[in-house]
Amino acid sequence: MTSSPLLVTFEDIDPVVRYTPFSQGNPSQGWKTEFPSNEFIQAISSSMQGVGNSLHRTTRAGAGFEFEFYGASWLCIEVRALSSLRRFPIPLLARVNRYEHSTRSGTSVQLFGIAGNTTYSVSLDGAPAKAFTEQNGLLAELHGLPAALHKIHLTVDIPSPALIFDRAEFNAGIERCV
Repeated sequence: MTSSPLLVTFEDIDPVVRYTPFSQGNPSQGWKTEFPSNEFIQAISSSMQGVGNSLHRTTRAGAGFEFEFYGASWLCIEVRALSSLRRFPIPLLARVNRYEHSTRSGTSVQLFGIAGNTTYSVSLDGAPAKAFTEQNGLLAELHGLPAALHKIHLTVDIPSPALIFDRAEFNAGIERCV
């Protein structure tokens, strides 16, 4: 088997990102979706729809977001048809004991946004991660995660003036069938 990287991006409006206490409303009480371009178009339902890159902004202490993602783990299956052998990789969502699968380490996750002087905390799989300070749009970055289901959570501790979340990216070292 050979290995190659896989990059997955979750935008702030992706439904896998769960916001607390809510995802759309007054940013002093929860989160609000904003469009920096301030461009809107008329949607079919006669409401306005934002154009361009969206961001989620909050000024509330205790507001947070989380999402789950899978580290790398692939199962190789062989299919014999018409005298030819083909191998197909499929994502392995649960351990299958009778097949060999990869548990290659190398998954990393990055959170992008703007924090200014806002303090925030990040947890991974329910355990506190190291302290982070936003640098050049990178809110947090964790490396060397094992091949497994992970949950990352960011909580605003002291908003000063606000925390803006743009997107999350995770890189996984995957195993490819050869």
